[in-house]
Amino acid sequence: MPIELMEKIGKAYGFFYYAGGKRAIQNEIPAIRKKVYTPLEMKLSLRGIDNLNTGEDSALAEIAERAKSAKMNYVIEADLPGRSNQRTASEVGDILNGIRYHLYDQRAPFCAGIVYQKGKKYVFKRD
Repeated sequence: MPIELMEKIGKAYGFFYYAGGKRAIQNEIPAIRKKVYTPLEMKLSLRGIDNLNTGEDSALAEIAERAKSAKMNYVIEADLPGRSNQRTASEVGDILNGIRYHLYDQRAPFCAGIVYQKGKKYVFKRD
């Protein structure tokens, strides 16, 4: 009986605040992805933070609550086949930087945080 190897899929979450609507963000993401050379196989989901499906993951639910208390209202969830969670978090960072430069007045503060699972714990991406 052959053993199937599960393909590793990197996963990361980028929480951020944006005063505008979801459509404005969605309209910019294709250009941002192209500009920062995001891998084509990376799947992104943009949603309001209240719509993040944390399932049975209490640690992720706590992180989402902390983000909400810091006034963050959107989250980008990314899946990247064949890559680590940390690498996926770096790609999310590139997307968030693009959002900042495409949608924000550069004098305005940008509030964001990126998390990924390392072992059994979530860690914040640090540059």
